Amino acid sequence: VLGVFGVLGVFGWWGVGQCTAEMIAAHKFNVKHHNPIQQIYGVVTTGSNWKFLKLIEKTLFIQPDETSIEHIDKILGWFMKIISES
Repeated sequence: VLGVFGVLGVFGWWGVGQCTAEMIAAHKFNVKHHNPIQQIYGVVTTGSNWKFLKLIEKTLFIQPDETSIEHIDKILGWFMKIISES
């Protein structure tokens, strides 16, 4: 289920940390309001480079590499995967 989608203008580990914090906050909010969402997605981007994240329970999965906007097909593929899993 698509629970949250965070876009940050700052890339790098700070951006990943900020996005992760937002995803955890969304998870806690949903649990508190009796709406547990199994998978919460996030993305960190500069607009040119993209990195996707997924939170399942207490496990965070981070895309190991960055995807350049030059590979828009891969970026759209990530979004299609998120939509199909929700």
